[in-house]
Amino acid sequence: MLTLGCRTEEVTAASLISHYGKQHKLKQAEDIFAKYVNSPISSKLLYNSMIDAFAKCGKQEKAYLLYKQATVEGLDLGAVGISIIVNALTNEGMTAVK
Repeated sequence: MLTLGCRTEEVTAASLISHYGKQHKLKQAEDIFAKYVNSPISSKLLYNSMIDAFAKCGKQEKAYLLYKQATVEGLDLGAVGISIIVNALTNEGMTAVK
């Protein structure tokens, strides 16, 4: 659908990001996120899905940096976003983030 230029709904884009993250296909997840991050459908669901994909692919630092970027831009990722990042960092033994 993306190749054909079809615009998908936010939930579909977030689901695809999550799907690729579970399969450890980070490049594909990043491509979808990049396509929609600056679009009108960009929201906390997309950010949370991408943060989770980074975490599932062992890229906890990237997950944290994206979380930090979102919050600096004023996007409240809510309890879900906080939970994802805390679990990702804790599971890797990172108890303090600078």
